[in-house]
Amino acid sequence: MLDIYSIVITIIIGTIAGLIAGFAGTTTADTILPGLLLFGLVPDFKTAAGTTLLAILPPLSIGAVIEYYRKGNIDVPLAIILMIVASLTTFLGARFSHMVSDALQKRVLAIYLLFVSGFLLYTSFDKDKQQ
Repeated sequence: MLDIYSIVITIIIGTIAGLIAGFAGTTTADTILPGLLLFGLVPDFKTAAGTTLLAILPPLSIGAVIEYYRKGNIDVPLAIILMIVASLTTFLGARFSHMVSDALQKRVLAIYLLFVSGFLLYTSFDKDKQQ
């Protein structure tokens, strides 16, 4: 069962994911997956990947979701919260995108993706958590 911390952080991740996806025309996965890892909501990358896939499921990722689910690498309650919150907030990001220049959108996305890439690269060297 999810505690209040996990629910609140999951809602925040879903909100940020929806805003960025709507704003930059990207997937919410680029925010959800590292967010789940950053805040310790899932135990490992595989569960973060499976939970993210379920959150963004309809309808593109069904095959991958089935496989992650069979292996026990999906946190269904987290994925459902993320699915709902990100679905409700992508329109805000899309609306905001029309208020700024293309150049600013590109810069924001580039900086954001660098942050995500840096986080994933940095945590890939954590020897205590390697599997």
